[in-house]
Amino acid sequence: MVETGRKGLGAVFGDIGEGMACVRRDPVLLSMVLSMFGVGVFVIGAFLVVLPIINADVYHHNSQGLRDIFVTFWAGAFVSSVAISRFRKVTRPGRLMLLAQAAGSGGILLLALGAPYWAFLGLVFVWGLAAGVSIMMSRSIVQEAAPPRLLARVLSIYQLGFMAGAPIGAAMLGLIADSSGPQAAIMAPAVGMLAIIAAMG
Repeated sequence: MVETGRKGLGAVFGDIGEGMACVRRDPVLLSMVLSMFGVGVFVIGAFLVVLPIINADVYHHNSQGLRDIFVTFWAGAFVSSVAISRFRKVTRPGRLMLLAQAAGSGGILLLALGAPYWAFLGLVFVWGLAAGVSIMMSRSIVQEAAPPRLLARVLSIYQLGFMAGAPIGAAMLGLIADSSGPQAAIMAPAVGMLAIIAAMG
């Protein structure tokens, strides 16, 4: 257990500030937090807003279609997480993370083509596979790079970056979907993620 010497409300903000300072100082941690913020904006935003709109407006499905989408996505994430857990050591986790994000972005881009429903679900499954790899690799990199004394605080900043991007992306993609249609809106997260991957690469 780490003792900080802080008490009360000041302890909360003090711990957050210490975690953020640690992230700012380390380029590896900073790149992971910024990457996961991008995932929150472009991937989680699309998942929460654009896919349900495509389900209703393009494929004319109801809540059963949402069930199929969510089950398919999380099944893909589960499969890739279990597969990665079988490997004792991944020698290049950053490269694997970027490749997974590129594959997921490609899958998102193909969703805009109006594929048959079975192919649409197949792309959602691929997207889930990529998400499982990306999240596991990024967390592994953060856990390895963070100082042990500050690990919990750094992980909280990492998670904050991931979750803070989701409402921003949901609002942005909702506006794009309203003005340009759901299939046009799916282009924005794919292009945004590919830009982040290129910058990190």
